[in-house]
Amino acid sequence: MNTITVLQYILYGLELTACITGIIFWVKIKNSFLKWFPVYLGFIVLAEQSGNWLHYIKEDQIKGNLITYFVIPVEFLFFYWVYYKTAVTDSGRRLVIYCTGIYAAGFILDLLFFIGKEYYFMSFSYCIGNLALLIIIIAFFIQFAKSDKIIHFKTELLFWISLGLLIFYLGTLPYFGLLLLLYDEYREVYYVYSNLMFVCNCIMYSLFSIGFICTKPN
Repeated sequence: MNTITVLQYILYGLELTACITGIIFWVKIKNSFLKWFPVYLGFIVLAEQSGNWLHYIKEDQIKGNLITYFVIPVEFLFFYWVYYKTAVTDSGRRLVIYCTGIYAAGFILDLLFFIGKEYYFMSFSYCIGNLALLIIIIAFFIQFAKSDKIIHFKTELLFWISLGLLIFYLGTLPYFGLLLLLYDEYREVYYVYSNLMFVCNCIMYSLFSIGFICTKPN
């Protein structure tokens, strides 16, 4: 069993742990829009395992389409929605709307230019969505640092969610942006960065679990 396979199994365990932890501590967030976050994590767990099953029955094309055209857009759109609900100013909400529109435009461009080609991961729209989310997260942290919530940041679930997202999306942006090039031309670098991607993913889901445990009831 290679390193990537081990990290994959660890990641699956941490995804499930985050989902179960969210369900256990759901009472803390039941009066907040973040009550849907454990549901989102359940969706991720089901999507991951559906992808594994499709790979097992050798339906990798269906798996790729499932991830590219459904799972990844749902991920971005869910977090855009979370930060839209979080925004306390009109400018903050407009920022989220603009970023969502930019991602949607990038997704459409990918469909127009790459559909039907040997292109198993839409790096262009993913990078656009990644950058847009990073801009929103940075804006959130700036606003968060100016608020009274910074004093009790450990009990704020969205702080832990944002920290996890920042680590994962910032750390893996070059990987997904150069995925095809790395795989075709720099295979050794690809495998090293794949390990790093899984580590960042594991950290993100661990922070989600910590957030559920530390958050104060609403």
